[in-house]
Amino acid sequence: MPKKSCPLPDPKKKQALITRFKRIKGQIEGINRMIEENKTCTEIFNQIKSVKQSLNGASEDFLKLHLNQCFLSNDKDRDEILKLIFKP
Repeated sequence: MPKKSCPLPDPKKKQALITRFKRIKGQIEGINRMIEENKTCTEIFNQIKSVKQSLNGASEDFLKLHLNQCFLSNDKDRDEILKLIFKP
């Protein structure tokens, strides 16, 4: 059962998340510039794939933090849940 209140983790982890999402935001802004500058579809698509990978990684890391902090006290349980969610 989740805790009633589940704020973001410690300041270093919080800052790391903010930095990561700012980087992703920059990648998305880069895609907009590429479109405005008439870059090739291949170049734009490659950047879109890169953003998706970055967002998936950030999402997985955030979920790990959330599970650790709000739900699970046991690493084995957490790892099993993550395997179900993020099947390779």
